[in-house]
Amino acid sequence: MWKGIVNWHKPAHQHAARVSAACEYLVYGCNGADDKGPKVPGFYSESAPHSTKRQHQTEKPAGLVAHVLQVLEGRGRVVDPFAGAGVVGVVCARLGHDYQGCEIDPHYARVAKRRIRAAGGL
Repeated sequence: MWKGIVNWHKPAHQHAARVSAACEYLVYGCNGADDKGPKVPGFYSESAPHSTKRQHQTEKPAGLVAHVLQVLEGRGRVVDPFAGAGVVGVVCARLGHDYQGCEIDPHYARVAKRRIRAAGGL
């Protein structure tokens, strides 16, 4: 069930266009009605990982993922249909959540698997 959108503001975003694309949005949902439990603000501000430190061109900061996952009570299950380099899986491993990720690009699937294993997951 679709639940909402978290607005992610990237304060250090650089752009060549006249209007900055300094925000991205994370869509989240759950398996059925889930209106009880922890609440988190729907706005988060943190710069994207520096280009020399990220392993995927659209990598999200771990802090953003941890912020969103605060809505889970106890051990949760997270499905990430666009795993990229595995940041969501890494954060899930650190927080003790079950994780299922999908990535179409074989290179990034290997990167994600390596990173998640290094964080104690899989």
